[in-house]
Amino acid sequence: MQVIDVKAHPISPDLSNYPPADHRSWTGRPPASWEKLIELMDEAGIERTVLVQSSSTYGYDNSYAAGGPVAYPHRFAWVGSVDVLAHDAADRLAYWTLERGMSGLRIPTTARSDETSWVADPVTFPVWWKARELGIPVAVLNVGEAGLLKLEGLLQRFAGLTLILDHLISPPLSRNPREELVEAFFGLAKYPTVHVLLTGVEFAAENSAVLDRYLDRAIEAYGTKRLVWGSNFPTSPGPPKELLQAARDRLSFLPAPDLDRVFFQNARALYPALGDL
Repeated sequence: MQVIDVKAHPISPDLSNYPPADHRSWTGRPPASWEKLIELMDEAGIERTVLVQSSSTYGYDNSYAAGGPVAYPHRFAWVGSVDVLAHDAADRLAYWTLERGMSGLRIPTTARSDETSWVADPVTFPVWWKARELGIPVAVLNVGEAGLLKLEGLLQRFAGLTLILDHLISPPLSRNPREELVEAFFGLAKYPTVHVLLTGVEFAAENSAVLDRYLDRAIEAYGTKRLVWGSNFPTSPGPPKELLQAARDRLSFLPAPDLDRVFFQNARALYPALGDL
């Protein structure tokens, strides 16, 4: 089975050219340079990887993530972040996409449920519009309660936008949510451009009970055509070979064509820059 990893966070050992904005995020993580990631990909049997900007390490400077596909075009594509509340956010999005080859936008939020409604603040509308115009997917991380309840309005306003719910098990589903929130999460499945990302977080042993609660419903609601796997390395410490095996073991009940979608074909559809394989 061919495999694409749609979420690994590249972190450079070169602190001079790629200084971390927050050493607390960078310190102690396993090595995750481009070259190290390729070594780990080869060990795991992963053909391509989507490098996802480590916002907690580099903030909104996407330079290191952007450099990976330049150095290794047959192994990487990349996803970055911009400050969606900034006045020039849409212009920054266009720059990283058109000038630097960015394949998707990721909006990280805080995990606190009372601080995430800003993802749908009107000031962000130019970013959502520009992402739809550019044809790139937008992943929202830790959307929280307030943000989750705003996402349907965004999907209605920006019809055709491709949205990725970054982690099945993240706030609010990771926090014994109210039934209203569970229904809102799975209710988004009626929009055919919404996808759900399954990562090392979902398949970690400590989250097995929560995964048991929601996995079958995620498969039923979104179907295997809209579930996609990413290692989340090195935030999920890995190595990717073990993260991949954990996911394969948990999803082994799926027929082979469904596994091919989750681990390979869906990633190609979301990120055409990965190229032909």
